[in-house]
Amino acid sequence: MRGSKPVQFVEIKNMVITLKNIDDEERYMLLELGIATGDDADVKKVTALTPAIRGATVNLLSGMNYQEIRSFTIADLRQSLMSEYQRNFNELKVPMPFDDVVISKMVFQ
Repeated sequence: MRGSKPVQFVEIKNMVITLKNIDDEERYMLLELGIATGDDADVKKVTALTPAIRGATVNLLSGMNYQEIRSFTIADLRQSLMSEYQRNFNELKVPMPFDDVVISKMVFQ
């Protein structure tokens, strides 16, 4: 529940992020997210703001190296993403229309 509203999820699929690597080999991360929100109006807001969410995700993760991100737990990564989203939405002066992010897929290459 999100307040008195049932939780709804907006999926963000197929985010491929290039990671830094110490051995100069290219490394990639495939990430899929579920953005937890409430009513249909918030779902529409999240859908409209998907480019900002994708951008904040890429901005945070592309600055990390492969070994660093591999050492994160899912909870650590989720917390880092939520902090980055909050910072990004504050900069945009837009209320964040979601309360949580679920990592539904994470693949490294």
